[in-house]
Amino acid sequence: MWRKKSRRKTYLIKKGFQSRLITVILLLVIIVANITGGVVYAIVKIDSFRMFLEQTFNLSSADDILLPAVVLAEIVSFIIVGIISLFVSHRMAGPVYRFERVTEGISEGDLTIHIRLREKDEFKDLAEAFNEMIQKLTDKVGELKNKGLKLAEEFENLLPRAELSDERRKELKELISKFKENIAFFKTSGEQDEDSSKKESIA
Repeated sequence: MWRKKSRRKTYLIKKGFQSRLITVILLLVIIVANITGGVVYAIVKIDSFRMFLEQTFNLSSADDILLPAVVLAEIVSFIIVGIISLFVSHRMAGPVYRFERVTEGISEGDLTIHIRLREKDEFKDLAEAFNEMIQKLTDKVGELKNKGLKLAEEFENLLPRAELSDERRKELKELISKFKENIAFFKTSGEQDEDSSKKESIA
């Protein structure tokens, strides 16, 4: 069945982040425009600059000078905009990299990790929401692990007294062992505290 595509009516969804991004883009446009305009102005008004271009590129008329001047302005603009873009993208790429590392850790069962961003990094709100989600998962998984381990221990204690065949008892032991392995896959903050305290006591 055909469904009408939903369109966002509000374009400023994340006002702070979008405002900063728009400001950077506008500043880059202004820089390029000013450099190009400055070079063209220098051609028209500054004789020494015009003579420099004429001698460098072996040009004879003002019309011939305009194209190399604009190319030169574009090269300078490209370098300046490239440097600014590097610093701006770094503030975004760093958090994205940290998000990737944390999601990799979670996929491996580590719920003790959190996203830590620097003061001037972007996506701080998203990082806080992500950390809150991880904390809730840690609490729930930790609770399930404790209950699951208790149930597994109770089943293990009941197995020797249960009227079962040796084969069936062996199957149940294997199931309980597998269940414990699956539960142990997730590492929670409580376990991290225990591990660190053990390390301190050993040291």
